Amino acid sequence: MYNKRIVYVDGFSGPGRYMGGEPGSPMIALEAARTHRANLAGELVFLFVEERADRAAHLNSEIAAITHPAHFKITVEHGAFADKLGKALDELDRDRSQIAPTFALIDPFGFSAFRTP
Repeated sequence: MYNKRIVYVDGFSGPGRYMGGEPGSPMIALEAARTHRANLAGELVFLFVEERADRAAHLNSEIAAITHPAHFKITVEHGAFADKLGKALDELDRDRSQIAPTFALIDPFGFSAFRTP
């Protein structure tokens, strides 16, 4: 089965750039998708989740400053990753929908809500 949508989730996205100006994972992902040698013509959905309001706001400003194709759907969510992901999965379940092929980057520096036994 072919999907016309690909989803990229960055669970702990940060502000988009480090203090030295180096791009963070959201900016790297957007640039990689924009410049990919394959024609990524379907809808590319980017969901960036950041718990700190100041970092989410900075990421929004970084994204606003770049040019991206119209088929990129970019959302920055302010809040806890576990809450945002849980809500999204609950909505899919409620609507009896399936998620599109998804890559989730979960780089939880200091994150302790999920623990392995």
